[in-house]
Amino acid sequence: MASASEEMFSKWMAAWPRAVARSWLDKDFLQELVRDPHGVLTQQYGVQIPEGWSIKVVPGVEEATVSIGKGEGPVLVLRLPEKPQDLSPELGELLERILFKAFAPCCCC
Repeated sequence: MASASEEMFSKWMAAWPRAVARSWLDKDFLQELVRDPHGVLTQQYGVQIPEGWSIKVVPGVEEATVSIGKGEGPVLVLRLPEKPQDLSPELGELLERILFKAFAPCCCC
């Protein structure tokens, strides 16, 4: 049986690639993801955010980071890769479906 932290990590690993693929296909979703990453990831993907943490999504940042500002809790800064220039809508939708199937939790996990 998976621990709570393993389950949370598994949901993150499933959700983030799907959110990235969707952001490449849907400009409204991209704007919402950047504006309210906490809401999007928890409500649409079921990801749990540790209490006291906040999330920031930044297009084009080199890598994910965690920082702690003065008087603030930890901030998880997630890199949002740029959309590949040759990504067609059809290929993007296929990518999102593949990622969903590859990372969707099974009945036994």
